[in-house]
Amino acid sequence: MRELEKRIIKLLLVDGHNLFREVLKEAIESTFEELGGSSELQVVQKSNGLEAKKAILEGLCPDVVMADNQMPELSGMGLIEFIVSRGDIKHIFLLTLYDSEELSLEVGIRGAKVISKFSISGREELKKFVEFLASL
Repeated sequence: MRELEKRIIKLLLVDGHNLFREVLKEAIESTFEELGGSSELQVVQKSNGLEAKKAILEGLCPDVVMADNQMPELSGMGLIEFIVSRGDIKHIFLLTLYDSEELSLEVGIRGAKVISKFSISGREELKKFVEFLASL
């Protein structure tokens, strides 16, 4: 009997702070594994919005993008605008240190969601994000 193929969920993680990005990747992956389930998680890392944009133009098709707002070369907001203009990536999250109602509204209008870096560092918020990934 053939084993069923697991669905692969691709997460594009974009942040200019290498240590933060690596720690967040490891935390997301370990939490995803703890949840179990019938999917696999593949995390692709990029250090700025321009690298992420180039990867998408070259054929990377992530299910979810999580990008820092403040990055060199192309900001998270600039990356969101690029992604939304293409229309092929449905789940976009903007990481920020300083969440505000104005930023949430501006990002929401573009079809993305804001996640505070402070809240994602909490185990419960991280688990909610990973549960969302697992539900795709």
